[in-house]
Amino acid sequence: MAAVTIYQIAERVGLSPKSVSRVLSGKAGLHKPETRERVLQVAAELGYRANSSARAMRRQRFGCVTLLLSSVRQRSVLPAAREDGIQAALAEHDLHLMVAPLPDAKLTDQGFVPRILREYGSDGLLVNYNARIPPRMETLLAEHNLPSVWINVRRESDCVHPDDFDAGRQAAERLLALGHRRIAFVDYTEQNHYSNRDREEGCRRAMTPYGRELRVLRAPAGGNAVLPEAAAREWLRHPERPTAFVAYNAALALPLLYAACGLGLDVPRDLSVITFDQWVDSTLGRRIDTIVLPEYEIGRKAVAMLVQKIEQPLAAQEALALPATLEAGDTCGPPPG
Repeated sequence: MAAVTIYQIAERVGLSPKSVSRVLSGKAGLHKPETRERVLQVAAELGYRANSSARAMRRQRFGCVTLLLSSVRQRSVLPAAREDGIQAALAEHDLHLMVAPLPDAKLTDQGFVPRILREYGSDGLLVNYNARIPPRMETLLAEHNLPSVWINVRRESDCVHPDDFDAGRQAAERLLALGHRRIAFVDYTEQNHYSNRDREEGCRRAMTPYGRELRVLRAPAGGNAVLPEAAAREWLRHPERPTAFVAYNAALALPLLYAACGLGLDVPRDLSVITFDQWVDSTLGRRIDTIVLPEYEIGRKAVAMLVQKIEQPLAAQEALALPATLEAGDTCGPPPG
């Protein structure tokens, strides 16, 4: 079946092809609402589909966005919910996605970076590179005014990330409201990411009105980034152990729960644990109390911001810090005694 053209629609509704084209491209400001509705109705009845290639040529656009990642997976963590949000928003804007995992040598190459959009046939960049970011890469993207939005990076502008400070505050306030005062923040990760600092500081600030200090438990210098059960058991055996733990992520919460089980401690009767993640973990048959990060919305908002950057590459977009939400589970209760 031959493709339906704007000329066929124009003949059916009694308008010029130019007027129909303006309506279908969203530029129908000079036409009455009923005229616009009639054009769209006829287009739908005839099965009209816009020629995306021709439209891209007219607008000098590719209709594609590149998701820029590090070739080192740990530097570009991409939660499934975030990717789903990106894909959903791109579909709404009739855009396609190109995924580009690149080594630092490429991302700091003076000859490559200015050509990156043309190399990948893209109109803009979603930069999901959030650990050990090469400074030269940031400089090159800025110097050449490449439409870019940073994901899960806290910058002055052109970025979308969770409000990790508020997330930390929520975690501590959940425990404080239950009566806990001996609270520890557990962070065995090796990364130097803003979220490590913000979650810890959010917890600390929440405890200040109670006149209590936040204990911080970290890996020893040169230690493993994975919390060993042996270390968790050592903390839990201490006579003045915390009654509640805020784990930087779910991977750190699980060893605490395993260790508690091994020592015969009941969670949440003897010990409370809360963490941060894109969803609630129930690996051990119980739902961990979780500050759920807005990963899906981060993906959606990043695309929306990039669309604005593509339209106005020189205009800085206001940084967005999206709120997280508490999902109560089975691992938090009042302190023992």
